[in-house]
Amino acid sequence: MELEKQIELLTTVDRVDVPPLLKTRIDARIRQVAEDSLSNGWVWSFAATVALLIVVNSMVFLRVTGESTSSESEVYTITQGMGINVSNQLYND
Repeated sequence: MELEKQIELLTTVDRVDVPPLLKTRIDARIRQVAEDSLSNGWVWSFAATVALLIVVNSMVFLRVTGESTSSESEVYTITQGMGINVSNQLYND
């Protein structure tokens, strides 16, 4: 009984009229989305820029860590000149 009511209700549904130029509007929207997306050139240039930044940062970092031994000796020389004790020993036993 309930199934027959649902089927009868479906028979009352009318066909919807399609607005004119609907397919043209849909195609235009699809083309616009494709044009708004990033081109391959922009993607590759962004990737190259990020890679270049990583290389430059690593070179700067390696240069700074390589110079740390000479800067430590400079710090030791300065502290000796000022008479500062650089030992980690807390008490003179």
